[in-house]
Amino acid sequence: ILSLVPVLLQVIVVVWILALYHLLGYKMNVVGGMVVPVLIAVCIADSVHVILEYQRSRQASGLSRSDVLQETVSHLFRPCLFTALTTLAGFISFRTSSIPPITTLGTLTSAGVLIAFALTVFFLPAILSFLPEPNQACASPAGGGFFGRFLERTSNLIEKYPRGVVVFFAAAVVASVVGMMRISIETNFNEYFPRSDSVRRDLEFFNTRLSGTVAYEIILESTPPGREIAKEPALLQTIDRFAENLLRDGRTLKAFSPVGIVKDLNRAFHNDDSRFEILPDSPDQVAQLYLLAESSGERELSEVKTPDNTKIRLSMRTHLTASEKLDAYLKVVEKRAREIFHPMGVTASLTGFGPLWVGLDKNILTSQIASFLVAFIVVSLMMMIVLRSFKAGLISMVPNVIPILFTMGIMGFVGIHLNVATVMIAGVTIGITVDDTIYYLTRFRDFLKEEKDYPTALRMTNRSMGRAIIFTSCILMGGFGVLCLGSFVPSIYFGALVALTLFLAIFCEILLTPLLILWLKPFKI
Repeated sequence: ILSLVPVLLQVIVVVWILALYHLLGYKMNVVGGMVVPVLIAVCIADSVHVILEYQRSRQASGLSRSDVLQETVSHLFRPCLFTALTTLAGFISFRTSSIPPITTLGTLTSAGVLIAFALTVFFLPAILSFLPEPNQACASPAGGGFFGRFLERTSNLIEKYPRGVVVFFAAAVVASVVGMMRISIETNFNEYFPRSDSVRRDLEFFNTRLSGTVAYEIILESTPPGREIAKEPALLQTIDRFAENLLRDGRTLKAFSPVGIVKDLNRAFHNDDSRFEILPDSPDQVAQLYLLAESSGERELSEVKTPDNTKIRLSMRTHLTASEKLDAYLKVVEKRAREIFHPMGVTASLTGFGPLWVGLDKNILTSQIASFLVAFIVVSLMMMIVLRSFKAGLISMVPNVIPILFTMGIMGFVGIHLNVATVMIAGVTIGITVDDTIYYLTRFRDFLKEEKDYPTALRMTNRSMGRAIIFTSCILMGGFGVLCLGSFVPSIYFGALVALTLFLAIFCEILLTPLLILWLKPFKI
């Protein structure tokens, strides 16, 4: 029964956040769809720590149940508060992003973290007061068994080979930096689906058999304003040659502009004689054809020029390809357009879905940098406050940043790109992994006050907190790992990489944190 209590808290949080999702008018999207599994993962850790502490205290002390619950909540209130705030900082950092789905995810998950904290410290003790007493097997710390032996061996490893541990992590960090330099940003929507998915097959059909799936536009505008460039035969002929050159290189598959409409109208005006499928020689003839088209209800004309003839739209289509290649090609097209049309007193501006899709790359990169920096600074300050030590605050960040570096390095080596989902890994994980550090260092400081000896306090902390750290990390890994069951590739990578980061964080927590504490001794005895 006790194991179902954290699940109950998760259900309450998810239901309330989904209701908030609707009340705020947010629309479900590829990123917003990750709200539920993310909340399920991050809103369980504190409740697990509270339950394990309650079990331990209830078995170890002779106090009544109400006194033990009061003591448990009193003892863990500050750690729970600061773990909620650090996780909140990780998610709220997404508000710095210029990508709306990411900011939405940051808002909703932040609200969920606060609700989970309130339920943990107020609602959870009330539930525990009605449940049966914990048995001896559940309440005993990890002093034996697999976890006990594992934690004992890690403690021995730290004491016997501290330099070896440091050299290993230092070498891993260097390798990770090399891997990070190989990471690329990719927003090719076609790569977001498995090869067997029908959506991907349809997109590939459009790319290979039809006119492509990526549209880009060139807007031509007169300088100075007011010049009726859409009536000028010389400019229309230049547009025709420009479009033909683009089509000839094979990368642009379709071109649409006033030129084709004018040619078709001129041919129709001359009894459908193919010899007259050409551009007229005078502006008056062009204007006459426009008037004829407008009076006959021609709709396409309004899509390629403004009614006052001062702006022209060239609409092209190309293949959906890697965003880096698409960006390079669009820059060539824009440069060529400006070189051709600017001498004619016409500005050429590149726009449309293609440039917008490519521009997402820059937003992804800035979002990654901004969200991580904000989360790192805020979490560092919080750690210094909760630990009441500048040195301890900095120490606590090392085992939480290194797993992120490891994961980013692995991404670079195996060829996983940054996209709208994987860009959030750093901001999410730094707010989550630091939670165990807060509990660990808080408990270590308490044991240090009692024992007045660093090695003894560390061994007692490992025995007391090791099982909770491993259990919560495994639960979080499972929560994020659920995303791997989907079919949307960015979500799969996001879930897998966050789970990997949390797995690596276990070893950083139980190896690096004690080692740094022994070397730097941040707390006074």
